[in-house]
Amino acid sequence: QVGADDYMVKPFEIGELMLRIRKMIDNRLEIGKGFLSTDDKEYSTVQDNRFKRIHKGRDEIILAIDDNPINLEVVKTRLEMNNWKVEVAEGGKDGLLKYKSLRPNLILLDIMMPEVDGYEVCRMIREEYKDKMIPIIFLTAKKEQEDKIYGINVGGDDYVTKPFDKDDLVIRVSQHLKNREMMQEVKEKKLLEYDMELAGEIQKKLIPKVFPKDKAIDFFGGSQAAKGVGGDYFDIIDIGNGKYLCVVVDVMGKGMSAALVMVKIETLLKSFSHKSEIDLKEIIRKINQNIYKDLEGDRYASMFLMVYDSISHKIEYINAGHEPLLIYDHKTGKIKELMSKLYALGINEAYDEIDVSTAVLNPKDVFIMYTDGINEAMNKDRKQFGKERVRKMLSKYNDMNIMTIYKSFMDEVAEYTKGVAQHDDITLVIGKVK
Repeated sequence: QVGADDYMVKPFEIGELMLRIRKMIDNRLEIGKGFLSTDDKEYSTVQDNRFKRIHKGRDEIILAIDDNPINLEVVKTRLEMNNWKVEVAEGGKDGLLKYKSLRPNLILLDIMMPEVDGYEVCRMIREEYKDKMIPIIFLTAKKEQEDKIYGINVGGDDYVTKPFDKDDLVIRVSQHLKNREMMQEVKEKKLLEYDMELAGEIQKKLIPKVFPKDKAIDFFGGSQAAKGVGGDYFDIIDIGNGKYLCVVVDVMGKGMSAALVMVKIETLLKSFSHKSEIDLKEIIRKINQNIYKDLEGDRYASMFLMVYDSISHKIEYINAGHEPLLIYDHKTGKIKELMSKLYALGINEAYDEIDVSTAVLNPKDVFIMYTDGINEAMNKDRKQFGKERVRKMLSKYNDMNIMTIYKSFMDEVAEYTKGVAQHDDITLVIGKVK
């Protein structure tokens, strides 16, 4: 009386529930069929073309299993009109053999067949071959409710009663193939999310958590990926004799592709750090040579690479298209910028004209190396954090201990972008001379 179409009494069988749902869908289709009606209905050319367009296949393979060759021919002829490839099997045994060799996208399955009936074929596919994804539609002359429920319970997805409406069969096949595709996409998305999560955990292990201890300088740094895995990388490596190889890298892009390039750079850099003499030019050339083919199109990687000598406080550096290293001069209260003189890595295969520049730090000076995920971070109004704010933060927090400086930077960026998803990887490395 209040408008429900049907009811079921608990407890109920899942098979019966699915049949009731199927019946409701069929009723809805029947009410709104229009041109999707019985075989003897004459369609206009426009209606026929529209029907074929809506339910056009994409060369999916459909396996029809029946012991009646006439039924198989009818099914094959009708479905191939909609761009599906139909393979036929006469009987259950032949059907199982063809299923194993073809691995079709959908199965149309008769129930009453000699030797191996449709129920057994369905059960074997679900249980012995562990195929839970392939849609199985029973084409059956059995009309009893119990038979249909049993078919659903052994693993069938749908049923069509013989004699069947050919266009109704097309609709059912089309819908189940679309559902399978959506389920496959969901499954692949979940697998990708798992792979990304696993890759993110591996990548986190490459980012240093412990930093070199030196009586002349303190180091600290951190990185936050925008998508679980990212293209930012930094490291501070003790290369002996009071010298430290420091690097910050930003691979254009986010996600898995950027992370793979980042891992390659990390591997190459670690191999160079074990050499007795560090040649910054050679490191830049070799990294560019190795990642050039990985960065197709307009992709690139920027890098700030330097060796810091804690005895002389001298910095030797190469800035390859990266954000400038900022130095807060404690004596003057001014900020120096070590700007880029070179283009980024991966743009050209040859990387020949390389200059190594130098700078000197004084006691209580603070330097920061960072990626553009900081200065290009945007708020709700799509305004960037900006380089000037970065400079002001360095001036504001320079007297604090190094970990507090790092936390203050990250807190200000987080507050500025509150309510907005992080759109780029963020990396910040700090050094403070004692």
